[in-house]
Amino acid sequence: MLDLFTIFTQGGLVLWCFQGPQLVGGDPINGFLQEVLIEGRGASEDTYTIQNYAVKYTMDAPTNLIFAGVFNKTIAAETGYIGHLLNVVKKDFTTRFQVELKEGKVTGYEYNNIFLKAYDKARSDFEQELGLDVTWSNANFFLPINKLICSTIDRERHRKEIARQYQTKNANAVLEEDDGHEDTNRTDPDTMNGNDQDLNAEENRRRMLQKLQGRGTRDRGGGRKKKQQPKAPPSSQTPPRSSTSMRVPVAELKRMDYTNPEDKKSANELSNEELHEMRTQGEIMQRGLQDVDFGFEDEDEDDLMGQDNGDNNNGPQSSSSKGSLFSIFQKITGTSELTRDNVEPVLYQMQQHLMAKNVAADVAEKLCASVGEKLIGTSKGTFTTIKSVIRQALEEALTQILSPKRQVDVLRDIREAKAQHRPFSIVFCGVNGVGKSTNLSKIAFLLLNNNFRILIAACDTFRSGAVEQLRTHCRKLRAIIEDRDDKHPRVNVYDRGYGKNDADVAADALRIAKSEKYDVVLIDTAGRMQDNEPLMRSLTQLIRVNNPDLVLFVGEALVGNEAVDQLTKFNKALQDFSEQYQPRVIDGIVLTKFDTVDDKVGSSISMTYITGKPIVFVGTGQHYHNLRSLNVKSVVQALLKPVQ
Repeated sequence: MLDLFTIFTQGGLVLWCFQGPQLVGGDPINGFLQEVLIEGRGASEDTYTIQNYAVKYTMDAPTNLIFAGVFNKTIAAETGYIGHLLNVVKKDFTTRFQVELKEGKVTGYEYNNIFLKAYDKARSDFEQELGLDVTWSNANFFLPINKLICSTIDRERHRKEIARQYQTKNANAVLEEDDGHEDTNRTDPDTMNGNDQDLNAEENRRRMLQKLQGRGTRDRGGGRKKKQQPKAPPSSQTPPRSSTSMRVPVAELKRMDYTNPEDKKSANELSNEELHEMRTQGEIMQRGLQDVDFGFEDEDEDDLMGQDNGDNNNGPQSSSSKGSLFSIFQKITGTSELTRDNVEPVLYQMQQHLMAKNVAADVAEKLCASVGEKLIGTSKGTFTTIKSVIRQALEEALTQILSPKRQVDVLRDIREAKAQHRPFSIVFCGVNGVGKSTNLSKIAFLLLNNNFRILIAACDTFRSGAVEQLRTHCRKLRAIIEDRDDKHPRVNVYDRGYGKNDADVAADALRIAKSEKYDVVLIDTAGRMQDNEPLMRSLTQLIRVNNPDLVLFVGEALVGNEAVDQLTKFNKALQDFSEQYQPRVIDGIVLTKFDTVDDKVGSSISMTYITGKPIVFVGTGQHYHNLRSLNVKSVVQALLKPVQ
């Protein structure tokens, strides 16, 4: 059943609206505007789901109108005729009110009677197509639900009957075993009287319980006792060593040690050259983080997009044009309006290109569907190529996704917290092995060079060596900044060892940071897989109890489809396991190992598309100064560059 049908402009002005018999809960249309139109994400082909509703929509490019129908997403049968209804109404509305739309009229559209006729016609045609004989009344509307409830009750009754029969069968089996061992004068079943054959289930269960109780007390005198083996007398002599032992005597180990003690260097120490390099880079970081550099910002546009010289297919082509995504646009020439038939092949090639750039398959599909809806029906000028139209639409979509709704400026937020005389807290979370502790130390290096005092909370109380790793980073950082004040260090680690509650450790660290006037508390958490419910509950408790200022998800740039699964389940766990009315979720992303992917930077699109949160930091190496900020234009160029 259609709950809402509305016609509005891309600017949000509602021209006409139809309200169904059921009131629409929540605000699905505003959610559709925010995520699909403004942020360019969240839609699958021409359908957007939010809460219990689905929004099926279509766009009219010449008039910039959007036609949307809202219905309950649990009723799949609604989708068929609503899609047909959208196309019929779009064609009729744009034709009937062509003059008013050109004049920019926004009120006075009388369309109720016409829409109701189109609604009934689309619904009846859909029923005839499926061969249905359904009268659309409330009783028939709830008929599938009633059938589902009845079938559920029947299944429950059947399950209980099977359980009762199974329990009776087991009781009879135990009784037969008992009678076979203890009753030698048992009567044959064929000669038993009717009363014995009709032994009820309650008596069987009682006798089975007695039998099981008897089994449990046999060792106290009622059953057979096991023969105890005589214990061997204790021997004072050490047993002989096995000839297959892999132990190496200490003397043999010393004999095989060929290392020179003078050449040994502590892992905690840095050479003078390394210290000088780190201090130089620290001075650069005081002026702000550098952007990620892919090395082709100054290349020609045709080199990035693949050369397209019109109809000249006989001339030589550069190697950069081979395999270009936009080489298929040469086939679409001579048309003034883009239609679904000539756009769909391009969208498929676009999707394959984005997947080759490490964009998750689901994200690439939704992104291409969103771009296609904006392109269908648009007209190009006489001297405008199909390539430029598609390129502009794709660039706008990618830039829109990567541009954050809320700009996260960590240095600014820390200064504001410092003015309020409280420490600024950041929680780092993510799966195992993505580099949470390493990138935490990089961010600590950035903050130290901006004259902040830092306390690192070692809340990874599970992984062996996690606390020692943070202490090692702390010693190196103090050596770089030449911090020799042990009473009031500029960077320190707070830990309570292993096996402790990580939420309590973080709470203690925040109290100590406030009393000792630390500016920032960096909370390191244990790596956990997104499907590990106990650890996800522990992370939710840590965030709920301590309410940090910033929750950063640390993810690898190497992953594609896995990034979608990780972020979706992390956000879902933080929402489901929290007891707050408005639970805290991920606020930003730290993308690590960015130096290993070359121009396959699709993971940045996947992560920001799923969460709508910005990429705050990008890790580009193992050194403390290998920390960058994300340049949206550079990433878009890398995504549009032909696959090598």
